[in-house]
Amino acid sequence: MPASRRALTPACMLLVAGVVASCSGPTDSTPATPSAPATSAEAPSPSPTSSTGLTAADEAEVAEAWEKYWDARVAAFNGPNPDPALWAGFAGDEIIGSETASAQDYLDNGIVFTGDVRTWDVRVISDGGTPVLVGCVDESGWTGTQNGVALPPRDNPVHAQSFGLQRTDDAWLLTYAVDLPAGITC
Repeated sequence: MPASRRALTPACMLLVAGVVASCSGPTDSTPATPSAPATSAEAPSPSPTSSTGLTAADEAEVAEAWEKYWDARVAAFNGPNPDPALWAGFAGDEIIGSETASAQDYLDNGIVFTGDVRTWDVRVISDGGTPVLVGCVDESGWTGTQNGVALPPRDNPVHAQSFGLQRTDDAWLLTYAVDLPAGITC
C-alpha cells in the first residue's frame, strides 16, 4: 500500500470507530483532517450495531475495503493493468467490470497514470436505513498521460465518493448501487 494511504489507514479506522461510538453522522461540511496513526490496536470484540446497522468490526472491514479499492484503482490505472484479480474479495461485479474495462481501454489507448490518491474522512452513514460508505478523495497527485502527452487535469480532483455495501458470506463488497448522499462534501 502506498505510504500516503498506509499512514491514513489506522486514522480512518479510528474515525470509523469514533462514528460508531457517537452513533451520529456528519453534522457539518467541514472535512476532518487525518489524525496521527495509532500505535496499537485491540482485537475487535462483539459490539452492538451503530445507527448504520453495522458492528464496529463490520465498519472496520468496510474501511479496509475502501483502502483496497483505491490501491486497486491506482494499480489498475498506473499499469495499466486490467486484471480482475486486483478487485477480488472487496468489490462487487459491477465495479470489477467497470474498472477492468477502463484499465483495458487505457492499455489499448496508451493512457498511463502516475502518482497516487489521498483519502480521508472515511465513514459509514445511514442513507434511508441503508449503510453507505463515504469518504473524501484527492486525485490531484495522480496524473495521466496518453502516448507520452499529459492529459488535462481533472475538473474536480478533490471530491466525495460513495459506495453501496453488499454483505456476502465471506466479506463486505463495495458496489456502485448508490448516489452520493446529499450534504456530503470534502
